[in-house]
This record gives sequence, structure tokens and C-alpha cells, in this order.
Amino acid sequence: YYMIQGNRVGTNNQAIALEKEGEPNSVLKWIQGEMEHLENQCAKALKAYAENHEIGEWLLSIRGIGPVIASGILCRERQILTANHIAQLWSYAGLSPQCVGRKRGQKLSHDPSFKRILWLAGECFVKCQKSDDIYRRIYDERKAYEQAKNLAGDYADQAKSALEGKKFDTSTVTYKSYAEGKLPDGHINARAKRYMVKMFLMHVFDVWKFTADGVRPPKPYVIDIMGHADYIDPPHFDFQPRTN
Repeated sequence: YYMIQGNRVGTNNQAIALEKEGEPNSVLKWIQGEMEHLENQCAKALKAYAENHEIGEWLLSIRGIGPVIASGILCRERQILTANHIAQLWSYAGLSPQCVGRKRGQKLSHDPSFKRILWLAGECFVKCQKSDDIYRRIYDERKAYEQAKNLAGDYADQAKSALEGKKFDTSTVTYKSYAEGKLPDGHINARAKRYMVKMFLMHVFDVWKFTADGVRPPKPYVIDIMGHADYIDPPHFDFQPRTN
């Protein structure tokens, strides 16, 4: 679906560029129209796939999750159900600390396409504005938390490390933030979105495991063992035992 979408957008841009130059572009416009039709057909097929899957129905009930993103999550059924703990799934999705800062040429330890699907889900959640949007609320609360820690200087070591590890234009806002021992706004925003996406994936894991096994999986160490109260139950799902 995303490959077709990318080709459709590229073809459309080519047609527009040729039209501005007064060059023939009718064939490109026709190809663009055919790709748009195929893109829509793909979306309909993915919608039917998601709607006919028990977990897909739940995913589609969440504002911000459409059939394409839902299907991208559903096709990871084996990886999700074979994971023993959410930390394994975070690692597979590229959301663990060891997945950050990979050097060029280093072998990937996660699924980049799954990471992109979840990144797209996060972008959709951030665009939601209604008060009952659980993931937007998680994002807002986490961003406020990260901003407070940043202002308190808790990330000074990270800011120093960033300055030492990369050359920056000294006139930029990013450099000035790091020089003051603070993370720039973009970095804080990314941290909040990452936290929100990890919570969403934890909900997917929780719902899917319960649906398959009838038992909720263990929560992350900091929540289950150390008593942190950050966990929020998944939206639109009732953890009630099934009756035959």
C-alpha cells in the first residue's frame, strides 16, 4: 500500500512539473489516476482484513488507527504472540534503548517496517484533539513531564554528549539548547511520542495475549515489580473471562 502511495505521489509531482514547463503529461496523469484507484482498492482490502480479525476490530475502535496501520500491526501476529514480555516486543519494534543510535553499517536488531508503522500511528495520535483520545492525553502528560525534567537540568549529561558527538551550527536553536545543558524542543517532543507509542504497543500486547490465552501478560518491570503506577488500561476493551 505505501509503495503504491509513494509511486502515485511521485508520478503526480512529475506530471505537475511537466505541466509547469508546458510539456506533455497526459500519460503521467493517467498513470497517476490508475495508481490512485489501485491505492484505494488496497485500502478496501486491508479494511476488510482488519474488520474480520478480532484484534483488528479493537484496533479500528481507536481514534487515529485506520485499516492500513491496523493491518500493519496484525501481520505481526506471530512476533506478538511468541513474545514472553513486552520488553521483547519493544525491542522487535525498535523502541528499546539499544535500538537508538545505531551506527552506519551495523546490523539491524529490529523490524524497521514495523517501527515505521508504529511511528505513523504515533503521528496520527498526536493529531487527535478530543479530550477522550487516550493516546493524545498520554502524549501531553508525558511531554509536560519531560519539559519539567529538562528545565530542571536532568538531561544535562545527554545535552553534553550530543554536543561532543556531533558538530552543530552555533547559530541554531538546537545548539543553544544543548549549550545550556537542555534538550531542544524537538528532542523532548520525540521522547514524549516514543513513550506514547510504547504505551500503545503495550496495550496491543496486553489485549492480544489476553484474547489468545485468557490471561494478561506481565507488566513491565518498573510497573509490575517496582510499584510505579504509570500503566493505563487499554481503551475499549473489557478483560472479562470468556464463557463457553
